[in-house]
Amino acid sequence: MLSSRVQSAELARDTLIASPICSAASDDDVVIACGVLSAWDMKTEVNSIGAHIWREFWIRADDSNVLWSTPYSNDDPVNTPRDLNTSDLKVQQALPEAVAAIVDAGIALDARFGSVQYDVKNGEAIEIFGGLSSVGNFTIASQLADTRLSDEGYPIVGYGNSWVNTVQFKNGRVKAQGYLTYSQSTDPASPHYKDFTKAYANKQWPSLPFYELDIEAKKIREMQINE
Repeated sequence: MLSSRVQSAELARDTLIASPICSAASDDDVVIACGVLSAWDMKTEVNSIGAHIWREFWIRADDSNVLWSTPYSNDDPVNTPRDLNTSDLKVQQALPEAVAAIVDAGIALDARFGSVQYDVKNGEAIEIFGGLSSVGNFTIASQLADTRLSDEGYPIVGYGNSWVNTVQFKNGRVKAQGYLTYSQSTDPASPHYKDFTKAYANKQWPSLPFYELDIEAKKIREMQINE
């Protein structure tokens, strides 16, 4: 849930780097981007370098009619699809176009992903990991509408992992942890307006009450307003 793995990169990054798209690149920015991608950890962690390049590349390459040289097969579902089709024109154009979009947005090719993708609450930019399901992210986070890069990066607006919960049964006891990624309150004045968002961003798992005494102790009671 929180691993930030990118399956498309695991399947295709090395093929892209080894292809003429990178090995024969003449544009300086594309050469730099290829170098960044070759060192990228293939995740969308906040400290990952190169994740935004891959995202911009993939949403363009994915328009190809023949994205994979070996397409998906029911007879081999584990090992297919595979072999990025680097001979396809749209795949060849995807990286230069992605790099141009990033440069035009004024964002560094070697930017930390957390500086590009974030949630703003009360003026504080909270760096968020994850990405688009269409790019193969296992951890989902994105803008609500346009998924492409702007000069603001990828500000998150209400889309992605929401209620995350784990439950453990051990020695006859229940241990529950989790959070609402968008936090517990919609009131900017509330101390709970960004509490769980920050916990999620830091991959901290708040304990959730299960037993009656714990529930009573953790209740958040509404203020009584005298009219």
